Order: sequence, then C-alpha cells, then structure tokens
Amino acid sequence: KELRFGLAVAPLLSGKVQLTEVALISPILTMPEASPKTAGPKTASAEPSEKAGGGASIATALRSLSLDSLRIEDGTLVLRGEGGTPGKRIDGLNLEASLPAFDAPLSVDVKARFDGQPLGFTGSISSFGPFLDGEAAQLLLDVDAPAYFPQKLAVMGSATYTGDVLALDGLSARAGETMLRGVVSADLSGAVPQIKASLSGDSLNVDGLLGGSAKAAAGPADGASGWSDAKIDFSGLKAINAQVNLSVERLSYGTIKAGPIGIRAAVAGGKLKLELPNFQLYGGVGTGVLSVDATGKVPVQTFRFSLSNLDAYPFLDDMAAFQRIEGKAAVAIDLTASGASQRAMISALAGRASFEFSDGAIRGINVAKMVRNLGSATLSGWQSGDAEKTDFASLGASFKIAQGKAQTSDLHLSGPLVRMAGVGTVDLPAQTINFRVDPQVVASLEGQG
Repeated sequence: KELRFGLAVAPLLSGKVQLTEVALISPILTMPEASPKTAGPKTASAEPSEKAGGGASIATALRSLSLDSLRIEDGTLVLRGEGGTPGKRIDGLNLEASLPAFDAPLSVDVKARFDGQPLGFTGSISSFGPFLDGEAAQLLLDVDAPAYFPQKLAVMGSATYTGDVLALDGLSARAGETMLRGVVSADLSGAVPQIKASLSGDSLNVDGLLGGSAKAAAGPADGASGWSDAKIDFSGLKAINAQVNLSVERLSYGTIKAGPIGIRAAVAGGKLKLELPNFQLYGGVGTGVLSVDATGKVPVQTFRFSLSNLDAYPFLDDMAAFQRIEGKAAVAIDLTASGASQRAMISALAGRASFEFSDGAIRGINVAKMVRNLGSATLSGWQSGDAEKTDFASLGASFKIAQGKAQTSDLHLSGPLVRMAGVGTVDLPAQTINFRVDPQVVASLEGQG
C-alpha cells in the first residue's frame, strides 16, 4: 500500500549510499520458484560466474551501502508451493532490520502469524558483509513460537556462508532444560534445501520442544474421544532433504524416561526414515525403525520395534498409571499403515505384534493365600489389597493384525497356582475388546518352567 525510503545526501559525495529508512506498508511478498540445478558435472568455465553470484555479489554491493532501518508493516509472505501453485502464507509480518555498515552486525526482529499461530524471532549476525564474503561470523537467534516450541529456543554458533552453503559450527541450542551441541550445514543451491546435522546433548525434554505429554497424548481413559479425522500434513517431507544424527544421555516425554539413546533420521523426496539403532528404556535395550512414504496419493507408514529385558512395572506406571503387572518384558512390533489421519491409519493397520512378561507377578491379588484359606475356613472374597501379589512364570500373547483388528489365539499365563489361556480380538478402529479367557486355580505350588 505504501513505500517510503530516506536517503542521506552527504555520503553520496564520497560514493556511499546511506539509506536512513526503507519501509514497506502492507506488502505482499512471493517467494520465487527455485530453478533446479543443471544436471551433469560443473565445467571449469561455469565456476567463476557461480562464485560471483549469491553472497559474494551481495557483499560487493554492501561495501558502498548502509541501511539504518528496514521495516515491513503488516506484510504477507507467500511461500513456495508445488506444481506452480502458491504455497502457505505468513500473515501479519512485521520486520525491523538494520545494517549500519559493511562490517557491522545485521540485526533482525520479526513477528508474524503462520497457520494462524504467532511466531517471532530476534537475531543478529556479526560482521555481516565479511560473512557474505565467506568469513566466519557469530550468529545469535532467539525464537518465540509457542504453538511449535512451547519454550523459547535460543541458538548460537559460528556461521560461515560460502557459495550457497550455510554452516554452523560450535552450535548450541537451548530450550528450557534441553541443551544440544553440534554442527549443522545447509546447501541452498537447489530447489530443495539439503540439510545435514550432527547433535548431542545430556538431556532432551520432548515436552519442552513439542508440548503435550505422553499421558495427554493418549486421550481420555474411556476412549470417548475416538480417533481424529483431521488431516495430517506430510508436505514438509517434500520441502527439504535432511540427514540428522542425534545422541542424548537422557530423553523424557511426559513421565516416560529413556536413555542413552541415539537417533538417525533421513528425509529425501517425500520419504522419512527414522532409526533407533540402540537405546535403553527402563533397564531394557531395544531397536526401532519408523518410516513414512508421502510420495504417493496416500501416505504409507511402517514401524518395527523390538525391546527386551524391560522393567515392566515402572514403565507401565509412568506410561499409563497401570500398576497391576511386574516382571521383565519383551516386546516385538512389525506394523504397516496408510492414510493421512489417525482414523485412516488405525483402520489400515496390519502386521504382527507380541509381548511376553516373565518371572513377574500380578499385583493386588494373592491366589496362594486364597488357596491356603480354603483348607481352614470359608473363602470370604478375594484375598486382595495393594500389598498382595500372585507370582507367575510367564504372561504373554502374539497378535496378527489386519485392518486395525488385532487377533490372538495364544494369550497365556502360567505360574505356581494359576494357569490361563485366552483368545480374542482388539478392534482398534472401534476401540473395543472381545476376549474369552479360561483361568484355572491349581492346588499345587510346583512351578511352571
């Protein structure tokens, strides 16, 4: 709607352009479509012209230019889309920036809304002109985006920009109790940014980064909310290519705790592969792989997970406030799904899963005491209470899963006084359970295996 600029006259006499102000009022800014890189090897003749462009050419221009104040008020930024269609919009964009001299810091203060959610960041790059010439500069960045990062994110490190590659060395990122260190690089020369990162830290609080908690994510205990039909946006998997290695000593999500844990993640061409090659969880050790393929019309997900020697009682208590089972647990899951919403994915779930608790106990009931009392007095109710236990040698089941329905024919429990067999179905889309179990109390204290 309005463009204002101010120009200092005196510096012109010495060949300098000093812009005292550039102000854009209610502008609409559209990110241009990136031109894909030309296939094939670079020729020697092409290299000088490529080096002359990008940051180096801007740096040359900045040697005779200073900008006291750049302001954008109530702007709109239209991001890159796919197939020639406009992308998402950043609205309510308010920006203030300044670059007093070629070798002075560039400072930026931005506030905006993305998908209706507020976000903002302030930052600076020291010696901005030399930075564009390829010299190292100190980067400081504070991000305030409560919808995406409930806690403010602070990033600092040594940055270099050579050609079209931005690199951050000695990077440190802090959000609440989470502190990560490492290196990050981004190749911005192609249509899709290429990002590589290697990060490590002492602790990672997933709640602090993403919000929510494990128990909150599970929804109401009665399951009344059902599965969501809201569409999950997987388009971000096509916006970047990335390789990330992350290792932390302790990871927490809600009340669940794990670690040490290493994560390898790769995103390319709309596909995500996340690997947990070796992690520790409540005394157990495990591996896992999660993948998402969003290249087709319907996204496809796969999940493989195995865990052994898990200390079941504290894990089940922290995850679901379930305090009836103790023992060592082994879990194996191999599942596939497809869809772009919770309901669609659950309804398409297929594969196998199994669990086995060993050398454990059912808490809250004492079958042995009940059997002993049969010989001396009439049984009066279950011998129950928080301190009571019934030992078992094994408790487990294996499931075949199709269209979200998990069926088992080998639910089993064996112990000195208790045997149980069962069959049934867990219908995940309908959130119902249909089981028949046949428990037996055996008047013998001889163990089972």
